[in-house]
Amino acid sequence: MTTTKADKTAAAAVNVTVETEDGNSVMLLGADVIDKTEVEGKPFDIVALKNEVSATSGALGVWFEVELEDGTTATFNDYGKGMRAQIDPYLESIGKAGVLDEWIDLPKPIHCPRGVRISRYEAPDSRGKMVPAKTAYLTTSGGRK
Repeated sequence: MTTTKADKTAAAAVNVTVETEDGNSVMLLGADVIDKTEVEGKPFDIVALKNEVSATSGALGVWFEVELEDGTTATFNDYGKGMRAQIDPYLESIGKAGVLDEWIDLPKPIHCPRGVRISRYEAPDSRGKMVPAKTAYLTTSGGRK
């Protein structure tokens, strides 16, 4: 089996506490890592998050641990600017701005009534050629501030 960088990043994101089961085997605990498109348009609650700097690109990203409508837990990440712009003010309000590489259990879940929204558009690449691009956002209450 070949392990990719993405596999290693995903494994590092989940809680990999080992639990012995009947003394004959072990189980790794943690939430399933999913692609954020799997929760596009689907309600969830954010229960924890972790900021990290990508070892490969240097980009600032955020990992989200979410509870889905069916009660299961999943984890996804985003290295774009959309979700970050939404989350940073909240982290500042709870005194957690700038915390890196540490899971932050939220005092109250953040409810995203319509899950993730992905804006798809075209943008110029480094050579000026128009290419497909996307920015992901967390859905909100839909009201004005």
